[in-house]
Amino acid sequence: MHGGRDLLEEESSLQRAWRGAAAARNMAYGGGGAVGRCARELSRGAGEQVRSRRGGMGGRACAGVLFLLLGASWAWALVLHPGQEPNSSWTDRPSNVVVGSWAGGASVVVISPNWIVTVRHTGGGVGTTVTIGGQGYRVAAIYNEPEADGKTADLRVCRLERLEGGPANLGAWAPLYTGAWADKPTVVGGTGWGRGGAFSDSDGVGYSWAANSDALRWGTNKIKNGSVETWVSQGSVTYKTECLEMDFDQPGSTYEAALAAEDSGGGWFVKTGEAWQAAAMSAYVEHDANASRYSPPELNWGVRLGAYASWITSVAVEPGCVRPAGDVNGDCVVNAADLAALASAWLRTDCTAGNGWCGGADLGLDGRVDLRDLATLGGQWLACGWSPAWGCD
Repeated sequence: MHGGRDLLEEESSLQRAWRGAAAARNMAYGGGGAVGRCARELSRGAGEQVRSRRGGMGGRACAGVLFLLLGASWAWALVLHPGQEPNSSWTDRPSNVVVGSWAGGASVVVISPNWIVTVRHTGGGVGTTVTIGGQGYRVAAIYNEPEADGKTADLRVCRLERLEGGPANLGAWAPLYTGAWADKPTVVGGTGWGRGGAFSDSDGVGYSWAANSDALRWGTNKIKNGSVETWVSQGSVTYKTECLEMDFDQPGSTYEAALAAEDSGGGWFVKTGEAWQAAAMSAYVEHDANASRYSPPELNWGVRLGAYASWITSVAVEPGCVRPAGDVNGDCVVNAADLAALASAWLRTDCTAGNGWCGGADLGLDGRVDLRDLATLGGQWLACGWSPAWGCD
């Protein structure tokens, strides 16, 4: 399991904590600095706490209060200023199919043909449905970031399969970004709540969060200079996570976006050449009350994926093929499809490298398709050359 733990081991304790906070749209958590400053308890009955401190390139001693991006129902993602939402002509962003939704209230980022990343604090487990580009997939395996000093990051890597079985083999993904992040422009995508009406309270002026239809939405922002180390406790589980941060401020930058409930797990993408790479995934916001504030600017945090790239890539291994001798059609499995392909070329005597040895049917590469090829296929019947073996499903 590459040092990870299946999320199902933790689900019961997390679900008990969430039931204690069921009346709230999203969970609120107290924050404390590295030396106890900025501490206050804002938990709604579940007893969880969040602490944070600035690392990397420096900054304030503590980042204040953080709130997990949990919500009650699916909705539009992100909060943008009125009149500054992107339209369908905006193409300088990642593909719509590199961000998806996690059933139960979260977002995901596709990092390879069969693997996604998301946060752990939103629940769910093996068997959860993930929707990408309108297509449903099943979570087949989950790996949690391994513990260090008794703590683990708010990060999990999940393998997907088709609902009817077999590898997902997704057509688009965003590889991990491991370069410098300070002041990097970023495109943000998620499937959470969106902008409601004007809002103000003692923390500032902004917009309330509004529940609309389930959809993916995009916006932009800029990653700030420092990284932030956060601690989040849910029941018996404590997450210690390195995060990047951005803020939501006055209208001005194109498509300026803030995070909202159920954006957790959505992506922060950086463009490298012509390719989009995943730099972070959304996790926390600075204030409660189901709103995003721009005056004063409100901080948002996302799990820095580059900090965990070595572990993620060691887990998210795509299958490779050592082709079985009886594989006619090149799909790395010997089955009825190969038998049909061999039958279609039966008794041909013109097989050469130029015609692909009669489309692969000449397994012996002797120029003809005959009983020797049939014997080779039969001797390898149902053999599978994919490794890891789940590629054979």
